[in-house]
Amino acid sequence: MQNEIHLGLDRIRTLLFRLKNPQKDIPTIHVAGTNGKGSTCACISHVLIRNGYKTGTFTSPHLLEVHDMISINNQSLDKSEFDLLMSEIEEVNVDINASQFEKLTAAAFLAFRKNQVDIMVLEVGLGGRLDATNICDPPLVCVITSIDLDHVEFLGNTIREITNEKGGIIKEGAKYVIVGPQRYLECENRLLDIAKSCNVPIHFVKAKEDICCQESVPFTEISIFETSLRFPVVLKGHYQIGNASTAVSAILALKKYAPNFNRITEEGIISGMASVYIPGRLDIVKYKERYVTIDGAHNVGAAIELARYLHENTLHPRCWVVAFTHSKNALDILKPLIKNGDVIIATVFSLPERMPWIKSMDPENIRCLVGQIGSFDTFVADSIVDALALTEKFKNYQTIVCGSLYLVADFYRLRSRTSV
Repeated sequence: MQNEIHLGLDRIRTLLFRLKNPQKDIPTIHVAGTNGKGSTCACISHVLIRNGYKTGTFTSPHLLEVHDMISINNQSLDKSEFDLLMSEIEEVNVDINASQFEKLTAAAFLAFRKNQVDIMVLEVGLGGRLDATNICDPPLVCVITSIDLDHVEFLGNTIREITNEKGGIIKEGAKYVIVGPQRYLECENRLLDIAKSCNVPIHFVKAKEDICCQESVPFTEISIFETSLRFPVVLKGHYQIGNASTAVSAILALKKYAPNFNRITEEGIISGMASVYIPGRLDIVKYKERYVTIDGAHNVGAAIELARYLHENTLHPRCWVVAFTHSKNALDILKPLIKNGDVIIATVFSLPERMPWIKSMDPENIRCLVGQIGSFDTFVADSIVDALALTEKFKNYQTIVCGSLYLVADFYRLRSRTSV
């Protein structure tokens, strides 16, 4: 069981009971959705920290090290502390057979209790209703980012089914629901029904299509609770306007409905939003005397947004370094990305620590999928090292690494060992 994904709350409930329920009585912002969860969590956490609140954040998957999933005031949990927590969890897990993700979730709760955080920001791992993070008390604010078709083998084959799972984090007793911009009206209608059934007020974020610049920094504006606020959007990509607007709306809901968080100021929100940085999301970095675009786009919605950014900001031709988890619909992810004249290098990522259910797609399969789209120069590489070596033949191309955050992690590890 530990090597597979098993949704459900029974195991995590028993595990946490034996650990004296560390998740209890910690104020929570809970974030679900298909795309934008990580960016939204990062924005929320940065703003809370800038406003003086000790903030625990749990996100997944990890980028470089497994203990990076758990952070306090944006500092990853120390590995020695993480190892002690996992040992404590294993001692009570003997007959529960909790999954790796359930144990990691329990470790986050333990870390937050022991470090006496003021609030925790939880990113759902998969779905929402039956995700281990949903064992938390009713959140102060439930946040639903953009919903799309993904993980259909676990969440359902239709947008309605998937929305039911994502909306499962909305509970009676929650203070407010913030819903980010949605591609499908059906998502909004269903989330409205769920919120009404739980007697929780809900707000649908309408992000502005355009942004203005102030000293070369993009700004946008939202209106909520009869308040308008302008703030910077420093993360690249048009879709980040929606994520940033969703995060700021959640912060303003927290301030309005949770008295312990009334110290939040507009200045603190603006300062926090200006400080956000997330590796692996449209990150342009130097590697061996050239620049490489890194993005974790791993589903169709994210691929469409990446394609939009590249269309607006870069020129052809492009050299793609791609890898996918074995269950992904790689064909539909590739379709909006690759264009005539592009080169594709299919590779694999290294197996992520403590996530044995994650497997890389055979790059030969990726090569076949590319062939279904059109006639492209396509190569296969055994690792990110070999893939980047192949890109040396295409120095006049824009190199882009995408398709999986696990591949992105391999790139950052390699870069840390290489003279840039």
